[in-house]
Amino acid sequence: MNSPDSWISCVWENLKGNEVEESVAKYKSVLMNCKKVFKLKLETAVFVDIIEKVMKEIQEFDKYVPLAVNLRVEGMMTRHWEALTEEIKKKWDLPGSPPDLISPSLPGFTFQTCIDMQLEHFLEISDDISNRATKEFNIQQDLVKMYNDWKPVVFDFVLMKNSQDASINRNFEECINLNDEHNGLTTNLS
Repeated sequence: MNSPDSWISCVWENLKGNEVEESVAKYKSVLMNCKKVFKLKLETAVFVDIIEKVMKEIQEFDKYVPLAVNLRVEGMMTRHWEALTEEIKKKWDLPGSPPDLISPSLPGFTFQTCIDMQLEHFLEISDDISNRATKEFNIQQDLVKMYNDWKPVVFDFVLMKNSQDASINRNFEECINLNDEHNGLTTNLS
C-alpha cells in the first residue's frame, strides 16, 4: 500500500498514518529530483509533464496526511471517536449537516469516509484528541509495565530476632528499588 488510491480505499485497520506521511514526503522529494534531472535534458523533457501531473496528485492528497496521522494513532479508542464526533458537531461551519457518528466501527469505514465527512477541516480537533489518546495509551502501557514488574516480586517476611510480632521483608532492597523506579515513572505519567 503506497499510493493515495490504496490509502484512501484500504481497510481502516491497514492504514498506517506514519507510513502515509513518510511515503508522501519521499514521493515529493523524488519527484522534485526527477523534475530537475529531466528538465536539464531536452530529449527527456516530455517526462516533466508526467512528473508534474503526479506531483499535483500528491500535493492534492498531502492536505489529508495530517488527518491520517492523527486518526491512526495507537491509542484511539471508542471514547476518542465519540469526543471527535461531539467536538466536530460543535464547530461545524461547512455546508450540510455534521456526521452523526465518526467511527471505524461503521460498516465500510475507510479513509475515504473521513474525507467524505470533510474531517480535514477539523485538524486542530483531531490533533488535540489524537494527542490525548496517545498520552492515555502511553500511561496505560506504563501501568501495565509496572503491574508486570511487580508480579514476580516475592514478599518474604520473616520474624525479626528477639521479636514475636515484628517482621522484615528479606527482599526489602529489591522492593524499594522497584518502588523508587515506579514512583519516578508515576511522576512523569501526566
